[in-house]
Amino acid sequence: MTGTLRYEAEDYDQYGANRAKRRRWCCALTGVVVLVVIICAIAIPLSMKNNKNKNDESSASGGSKGTTVLEVACKQTRFYDLCMQSLQSYPEANSTDPRELVKIALYAANKGVSEELDRARKLQTSSDGNLSIVAADCVDNLVDSLDEINQTLDRLENWDSANVRQELGDLQTWMSSALTLQQTCHDNFVDLNVTGPAADLFLSNNTYVEELLSNALAFVNTLRTISNSKIGRRLLTDGDEPHEEWVKPLRKLLQSSTMKADAVVALDGSGNYRKIQDAVDSAPEKSKKRYVIRIKAGTYKEYVIVGKNSWNVMFIGDGEKKTIISGRKSTGGDGITTSKTGTLSVLGKGFIGRDFTVENTAGAINHQAVALHVGGDLAAFFRCTFKGFQDTLYTHNNRQFYKNCTITGTVDFIFGNAACVLQDCNIRPDVGLPGQQNTLTASGRTDPNQNTGISFHRCNIDATPSYKAATSPPITYLGRPWKQYALTVYLQSTLGSFIDPAGWLRWNGETGKDDTVYYAEYKNVGPGSRVNRRVSWSYQISNPSDARKFTPDSFLSASTWLSATNIQYSGTL
Repeated sequence: MTGTLRYEAEDYDQYGANRAKRRRWCCALTGVVVLVVIICAIAIPLSMKNNKNKNDESSASGGSKGTTVLEVACKQTRFYDLCMQSLQSYPEANSTDPRELVKIALYAANKGVSEELDRARKLQTSSDGNLSIVAADCVDNLVDSLDEINQTLDRLENWDSANVRQELGDLQTWMSSALTLQQTCHDNFVDLNVTGPAADLFLSNNTYVEELLSNALAFVNTLRTISNSKIGRRLLTDGDEPHEEWVKPLRKLLQSSTMKADAVVALDGSGNYRKIQDAVDSAPEKSKKRYVIRIKAGTYKEYVIVGKNSWNVMFIGDGEKKTIISGRKSTGGDGITTSKTGTLSVLGKGFIGRDFTVENTAGAINHQAVALHVGGDLAAFFRCTFKGFQDTLYTHNNRQFYKNCTITGTVDFIFGNAACVLQDCNIRPDVGLPGQQNTLTASGRTDPNQNTGISFHRCNIDATPSYKAATSPPITYLGRPWKQYALTVYLQSTLGSFIDPAGWLRWNGETGKDDTVYYAEYKNVGPGSRVNRRVSWSYQISNPSDARKFTPDSFLSASTWLSATNIQYSGTL
């Protein structure tokens, strides 16, 4: 697992460009996108000045006569033929407004996911128990994927030209999430090892829909490129304002000297509720106002779901050692998919959690067993502990931040495809099954256009007491790539001596991801930070500007929302 270390001062953008020499579709991120901008820069002003025939307007010279804007735009996707086939019949395909082109890509993705949803609903009636289970979970995933697509379309229809950076960041996040949720449907089949003709047919169609979503995401990202051009700034305007619809009242609430709880949970009956779920269910749906739930000391043996319509809910415990939410569901013991094993699942946006512990006590023998599952956008956790073994913390999708938290586990115990930053956290590998290797992370990034990944900033990577006491503790790695474009970085963190010198591990020995993953380190310290024996497909960041891309302000647009949580954080290095 070792090899020649890459010492070149290769920044993240160059990394993508260099690998593009081996990946045709990556070329779109440079020359083709620039060509789209040039085409728009020429065509749009002309359309503003006169009312020429649409066919004349939509045909622009991109180096060869007759090349349409749609053709050029489709060349920056990973699936050009499907892009042209699925979009050229839309009347808007002739438009020179980049937002109209994005819309039709979203229409095509919406149609594909809707059809897949219909197929999943039919499979729910299967007599094959496991097939029925994964189909039911797929229905949930695909409904959520559609919600993300429709949210993106709604934002395009109601574009706020004063806050374009926020708008573009939201669009990319939501479409990255839509793709992740659709991919999760495929993962469900793997979780329960569901095979057979019906499963194979469904999964073949699943791949087609995944490609539609990938193309739509690429179109969304084109808007970001165009916004950096002169014509783009004129079309889209520029700005970087916070999510004011809920940030202002939230800031006022959290900065007050006393925070009044809307609901109190206590096992002894001294509160409004004895169960946390009952308190969550009492919160108003889609509220822009913070709903505070105080959870008194005690061990709550229940499975809590903060649903996707429960917005701006806040949990406040009495301390990590006092307020504990405990469960034991697992894929091995309960025959359910990974995402359904969570002790606490947070699906609603704007969640804040502080001063409590979430644990999954299923044990290493039962394999995947999630303590915390987070899919809600703009989620933040402060002074929380998450305990488990395999798959402890599922950072599923959207934007997430963790500050002064502790996470313990064994295999892939921080995993998923959110844009996730963990700052000043304690990461504690434990002892699992005999012969098992520990991997701290498993990034699920499936597409180069997703703005997702796992970033550790100033974290302390140390072992649990049981690990330190073991006579033959497991070999421990910084991570392994779950999906093709896995992205994980460690910035200014302290790495314990138990980290294997190779640093990173291939997924089940696969070599096909070496050229597409981005695994990087920057100015780490500690005995495990020595890089002379790292795998050849990892990176050492030398330029601070490259490292800053993975800090909260850059990676999460934290300045637009996280400052309102009253959690003290460092936006940059």
